[in-house]
Amino acid sequence: MQTIFLAQEHVLAYLRDFNRRLGKEPKSLPSTIVAIGKSGQDLAILLTDKEASGEQWENVQFVQALLSVDSKRVSFAERKIREKIKNKHVLVVDSAVHSGNTMTKVFRALEKLSPKSIVTYSLLIKQTACIIPNYFGLVIGQHDRAYFCLRELPNMTVMPVGLLRPLRSADSDAKSIKSGNASIDKFGWPELWYELRTDFTRRTYVVEHAGKIKGYISFKFTENDEMLIDTVAVDKNAHGQGFAKNLIRWAETHARLMNCKKICLWAIENKIQMYEHFKYQNHSNHWLTFSDEKFLLMHKEIVYLPEHETLGSPC
Repeated sequence: MQTIFLAQEHVLAYLRDFNRRLGKEPKSLPSTIVAIGKSGQDLAILLTDKEASGEQWENVQFVQALLSVDSKRVSFAERKIREKIKNKHVLVVDSAVHSGNTMTKVFRALEKLSPKSIVTYSLLIKQTACIIPNYFGLVIGQHDRAYFCLRELPNMTVMPVGLLRPLRSADSDAKSIKSGNASIDKFGWPELWYELRTDFTRRTYVVEHAGKIKGYISFKFTENDEMLIDTVAVDKNAHGQGFAKNLIRWAETHARLMNCKKICLWAIENKIQMYEHFKYQNHSNHWLTFSDEKFLLMHKEIVYLPEHETLGSPC
């Protein structure tokens, strides 16, 4: 997974080139711009700004396309939409094309309004998209992310307090934690270290706080591009301090770095609600009983689209 940052100067450079290319055919220069969503609208405003375009967009009309989350249907914010589209050269602008489904739906909806032509543009596209715009700035991989036009560059946050580190051989002499779950507490640090050294797909990390190990997480990678979280354990005297959440967050970061498609885990019965809060779901109702404790198999699809409020919800 790569994370790419585009400064506003980079975005404007792409838009100036796009404007230059469109300007070579003044007779077919779009008179209507259809922007997809808020980020597409913001990009369209930058595109038509004199800094990027000169004077060629003076009489352009703007239309905003919206996709209903519930019905997946396209609608347009403006009234008398047919008058703005019929027999017009239309430009469809989106900031980032992920799957391509939204741009495809907008394209099909516009075709029904009888435009003279439709040209599509996106600043970013993923290489697995189902539609390739006529013009685009940057192609990124399926698992990559790109941020653009941000006032601040986002940092990664995994463990706000404490020391997060890999399990090491010296930990074999440390006092074992007591999580309160019999099936977990039967394994000490020597057993975990041995398991780590004999399974090269496994990773085990511990978190220290106030000079003591408070918890750990152990996970491994499967042949199906998935991560399996074996154990999340926090000492019962440190419950409620956020260590489990932060350990899971680190595992999910690791999964993205390894281009995993999904994370699986066995959730102990009394922690299912916690995992549901972390967006893990039960798809198969598959239960396992071990040491008189019940575990439920849960899954979470890896999302390579972190939320951001500013222009350029990352692709």
